[in-house]
Amino acid sequence: MRPLLLLTLWCLLAPRLADPVTPEWLQKDDDGLPRLPPADDYGVYGTKADLEITYIEKKPSCTKRAVPGSLAGIEHKGFVHANPEDPTQNGRQIDANKMGELLNVTVRAGQILDGMDLALEGMCVGEKLSVVMPPVLAFDKPGSMVPAPDGKNPIVPRGTSLRYEISLVTLEDGRGPPPRPNAAAGGPRGGPPGGPLGAPVATGSRGLAAALAVLLAVAGGLGFVFLRVMEPRKKKGAAGKGKKKR
Repeated sequence: MRPLLLLTLWCLLAPRLADPVTPEWLQKDDDGLPRLPPADDYGVYGTKADLEITYIEKKPSCTKRAVPGSLAGIEHKGFVHANPEDPTQNGRQIDANKMGELLNVTVRAGQILDGMDLALEGMCVGEKLSVVMPPVLAFDKPGSMVPAPDGKNPIVPRGTSLRYEISLVTLEDGRGPPPRPNAAAGGPRGGPPGGPLGAPVATGSRGLAAALAVLLAVAGGLGFVFLRVMEPRKKKGAAGKGKKKR
């Protein structure tokens, strides 16, 4: 009976031993920064739920809303919301339209900050909103550069959240949704390709070892059930033969 219990225990522990998972809060990327969840098909590390959106002007109804691929003309102002190194900079304006001209962008084409793109989607012409975006939806996106007007000093340090006021002035139909670079390849650096938020994805030899461990666990479980069912039957059979001999 003891070998059977040991085999069952091994089968239960084997998947963990074959594919150990580092807790999400311990995972780091190549730069030593906290690991990010996978990006979506548009390369965005987050969703609209990660934003704090407050409508300043909102239409009761409209027939056309901004969707991926729409051509939008916007007015915008950007402010520092929370500077982790110098709180006295909070509220400082860092961005705006040039000389009163509209900023023309294609929605979800990566032409503006991800937080702006997400907030813009679903807006109607004539609406104005304020959106607070976390650093990863602003300048902390992997691969992005913080603007430095003087060529030396970035306008904000890493880890800064921003607030933007966005007005949608014009809206036209585009040529369809922009290409989604991550649709086939899965999420870029920052999380496991194609996996759900925080979920580990086994790859390479670790994936094979994990699969074999799962098969062993299933086989061990079936064997345990089989022996538990057959053992009483054997005892009954042995008892019956003993009675016949008497």
